[in-house]
Amino acid sequence: MTGGAAHNPLQAYREQQVLDEDPMRLLFMVYDVARRACREKNRRLALRALEEMIGALNLEQGEIARGMLSLYDYLMRRVREGEWDEVTQILNTLRSAWVSAQAQQKRGDGKAARSLMETGRAGGVGGAECLM
Repeated sequence: MTGGAAHNPLQAYREQQVLDEDPMRLLFMVYDVARRACREKNRRLALRALEEMIGALNLEQGEIARGMLSLYDYLMRRVREGEWDEVTQILNTLRSAWVSAQAQQKRGDGKAARSLMETGRAGGVGGAECLM
């Protein structure tokens, strides 16, 4: 929690909501923030959301996590270049893949889905409260 949250009950409440949230739901929220930022051409917010995605990666999980890092880095470059449509399209595709992986994991049919899910840190997307 940030130091100012102790003096702001609403901020403290929001931060606690984020801490209690399901890690995949947090990831979806960050993807949604990034997609909205692209629609609004809000460079600062889009970059911040992508930074959160990068920060949530568990690079010890191997090739998939490193691939996601490269892709997020690419998306950050494209945001800086103002390529909003391309970034939005890729974010939409990635979010759909995460939704599918989560569904496969819940059904228990997917080693690949479990591997993808493990690319994120156990605690989910850290610092997501700063995007709310």
